[in-house]
Amino acid sequence: MAHPRSPDDPRPAIGLFAPDFDDPAAQGGVINLDDPDPADPPPPAAETRPAITPEMLEAARAEGHEDGRAEIAAAREAEHHALLSRLLDALRDSDAAMRAAVDEAGSALARLVLASVASAFPTLSARHGGAELARFTAEVTAMLSAEPRIVIRLHPAMLPHLENFLAGLEPERREAIMIEPREALAQGDARIAWRHGLAVRDGAALQA
Repeated sequence: MAHPRSPDDPRPAIGLFAPDFDDPAAQGGVINLDDPDPADPPPPAAETRPAITPEMLEAARAEGHEDGRAEIAAAREAEHHALLSRLLDALRDSDAAMRAAVDEAGSALARLVLASVASAFPTLSARHGGAELARFTAEVTAMLSAEPRIVIRLHPAMLPHLENFLAGLEPERREAIMIEPREALAQGDARIAWRHGLAVRDGAALQA
């Protein structure tokens, strides 16, 4: 059995004895398992949160208020756009309906006017046919001033209406125009012929 060596014993220690554990000088070479390893990192510090102050609460409330106002404004703007779109659609529909009504009214008015003129045309022709015949004859013969021969055919009752026109012609032009009464022609109608053409005033065609 080994005996503990004296602290003054110069021999190297070949074993450990109870006095070695009791000797404070010997404890310098003993590892204390309760002490932390210096190589291990220190444990993380506990996270500390800043305290909520009244200013922070007021700022959060103001931000939430602004967000709410922005959402309400966006919803109102979308509603206004939808309302304007519906209004424009309604106006376009109303405009189309109004145009259709105006067109129909215009067509009805035109039909009424034409019907009135058509019904009154015979009376108008009888009352103003002579004057219209004289105007027609004067305009056509004026464009045929270089023609050597012009034949005017008309109803015999219309001859008095051409007296003023014929009286105003130069003698050589009067000799180039021949008047041929035709019973078959309606009063107010006329046929003016020359070498290469024919002009006709037809009351029935005008009425149609």
